[in-house]
Amino acid sequence: MNFIVKKFTQLEAIKICSWKYEYPYDIYNFPSWEVVKNQKWAMSEPEKRNTQFHSVYSENELLGYFRIVDLKDYYMLGLGLKPEYCSKGYGSKLMKLILEYLSSINEKCCIHLEVREFNERAIKCYERAGFVQKDKYVKETLMGKDIFILMEFNCS
Repeated sequence: MNFIVKKFTQLEAIKICSWKYEYPYDIYNFPSWEVVKNQKWAMSEPEKRNTQFHSVYSENELLGYFRIVDLKDYYMLGLGLKPEYCSKGYGSKLMKLILEYLSSINEKCCIHLEVREFNERAIKCYERAGFVQKDKYVKETLMGKDIFILMEFNCS
C-alpha cells in the first residue's frame, strides 16, 4: 500500500471527527465537528489547517493525518491513523512517510512528539522510527489530564 501526502481540507477534518477508537484508545476520539469548530480547535481554523496539517491517502482513502508545528528549534509533530489501520503495521509506514516529508521541506531535523504513557503500541512504533524518550510529565489537554512522554528524533 502506497501512502501519499495531500493538502488537508475541512472535509477531511470532519471525517476525522467521526473516527472512533476502541478502549483504551477512545481517549483519542474527537468530539463532533460542531464542537471542534465551536471550540476553535486548530484543525477547524483555515490558516492552521492549511499550514500545519497534512492528510495521508492510499488510493482514494484517507488513512491518517499529521500536524507539524514549527517551533524554531524543533518541529512538534502530532499524528493520527484511521482506527481500522491501527496495530497492523501502518503506523511504521506513516512515520517513515512523515520523516521523509519533513526532511524534504527543511534541513532542520529535530522533531518532538508527545504520547500518552499508556499507549505502548505508539511508543514502540515511534521508537522503531528512531525517536527516543526524553521526559515524562502530567499535562492537561482538551480531553483531560494525563501522563505524557516527550519523544525526540534528531537527524544529526
